[in-house]
Amino acid sequence: MKFNWIREEKFPVGFSLGMESTCKLNLPSPVLHLTQSGKWRHPAARLFRRERDTTVRPDEVVKLRKAGLSYAEIGRRLGISHQRASQIAIKKLLPPKPPEPKPPKVMLTSTDAARLLGVRPNTVRHWSDRGILKAYRLGPRHDRRFRRQDVEALLQEQ
Repeated sequence: MKFNWIREEKFPVGFSLGMESTCKLNLPSPVLHLTQSGKWRHPAARLFRRERDTTVRPDEVVKLRKAGLSYAEIGRRLGISHQRASQIAIKKLLPPKPPEPKPPKVMLTSTDAARLLGVRPNTVRHWSDRGILKAYRLGPRHDRRFRRQDVEALLQEQ
């Protein structure tokens, strides 16, 4: 048996007189259940909760994939989504990529050059103003850049 909730709302009728009218709204009862934690939830909410597939072993997914099954079929058999099956298979099949080493910078900022030379960035700027270290000006702000070769040559001189 479904019960309807009746809620009374007060609406202003005449603003200048301050009068109010009461209207009863007949609302359908919500289909909610009280959980153990004291929260009201819809019974289908448990269906949409993400459950961790800790029981699925990656070896099973890889074995089924090598047998020629699609990710959708693997998902149906193991009770997971086809997206999750592909994530598990790809992660297991592909070896981890080693991080690629970054190539050394050809052009250095004042700070980078100062670190290599063991001095403060302002010292590098003064040296470029005096002509001790050749600087290249880039962009509308005329930022200074130094060639790595020039900085290493200055290190060899000292």
